[in-house]
Amino acid sequence: MIAYTVDDTGFHPVKAVPTAVGMPRQWALASGWLFDWTPDKQYVLFHSKSSDPGIKRVSLESGVVDDYLAKSGVSLYQTKFSPDGEWLAFEGVFGGPSGDSRLFIVKTQDGSPAPGYDWILVSDEHGWSDKPRWSPDGNTLYFISDRDGFLCLWAVRLDPATKRPISAPFPIYHFHTSRLSMRNIGLGFLEIDVAKDKIVMALGELTGNIWRLSRR
Repeated sequence: MIAYTVDDTGFHPVKAVPTAVGMPRQWALASGWLFDWTPDKQYVLFHSKSSDPGIKRVSLESGVVDDYLAKSGVSLYQTKFSPDGEWLAFEGVFGGPSGDSRLFIVKTQDGSPAPGYDWILVSDEHGWSDKPRWSPDGNTLYFISDRDGFLCLWAVRLDPATKRPISAPFPIYHFHTSRLSMRNIGLGFLEIDVAKDKIVMALGELTGNIWRLSRR
């Protein structure tokens, strides 16, 4: 199955379509920005288009939506399961859309946050960190951050057993020009993904010309 969001008159319905043959169908009562399948592929995690700041999940079989992850005063986005399905990385936005954005990891059990486990803080600087993505071995977390004044690609190494950071965030690639930059995309449309030997991302390119009018 392929799950996707349709930007349809602002409703953003969540739909799914089989990869073989079939027609897309909309999940009942689900509307928002989806992020990842649960490890058993029976649910999709998403941030509701409503005012609820937490993460919801919708059942592929029944279309029922329920609460998945929430904390008072924090808006949650960009949930991504580790390759082994035992950990979840996500973004927490504090203080509204213009506030600080930090990255966390939480232990999971049977596809849900494990009871009694605290959120592991990965990025605590005052600024914006976003789009957490696991390395294929699950021991590095890649993300974008404006910690140096630009939106650049960063990473942090994780303890293989506890997933706590064992290094300071370090740059992977800087985008310090105005012509070709992540900022030219906008955070809402910016995405990255990580493979074994490459990282794919979107960049916006701005160009312009100066013309002169001469009188003959």
